Amino acid sequence: MLKLDEGCDIICAHCPHNHNQICDKEDIVRMMDKKVCAALKIGVGYRANAGALLRETKEVFEHRERADEICNQCEWKDVCLWFV
Repeated sequence: MLKLDEGCDIICAHCPHNHNQICDKEDIVRMMDKKVCAALKIGVGYRANAGALLRETKEVFEHRERADEICNQCEWKDVCLWFV
């Protein structure tokens, strides 16, 4: 079971922008997170099975253009599994 949280979490553990659980790219990340949550119609505290959440995400972002609307500024885009 996954739970949607705000701020740095385990996914951010090895990110070079994570400095003692403080993200130095927080404004950009929050903006992208807000757009993703709106598209998925979910919010902080949302809980879901990982497989179900992945299926929902794949449906909403089925086409690259849709993901580009949110992720066009992301510096990880070149290595993101969504764009590979």
